[in-house]
Amino acid sequence: MLFREGAAAPRSEDHSMDVVAWLRGLGLEQYAPAFRDNDVDSEVLPALTSDDLISIGVTSVGHRRKLLAAIASLRRSVSCRLCSLSASASSSHYSL
Repeated sequence: MLFREGAAAPRSEDHSMDVVAWLRGLGLEQYAPAFRDNDVDSEVLPALTSDDLISIGVTSVGHRRKLLAAIASLRRSVSCRLCSLSASASSSHYSL
């Protein structure tokens, strides 16, 4: 489960992240209950908007900006991984 305090190691095919640990790393662990209560997991997290954050109780503008910057960074890293996987698949396809 993504919200356990002691994060289990993900399975090799499971690229999910521990949202609570992510929040803790940002110094914003006080929002863990709000994320949990609103079913924000590693799949939903990259798509959160400022309005979403407000609706789950992130009222501080500074905290919202920190979260949005970190979410944008997550999107970039996911995008880079997908590009790498696609390039790897393409190159192995043509190297037969």
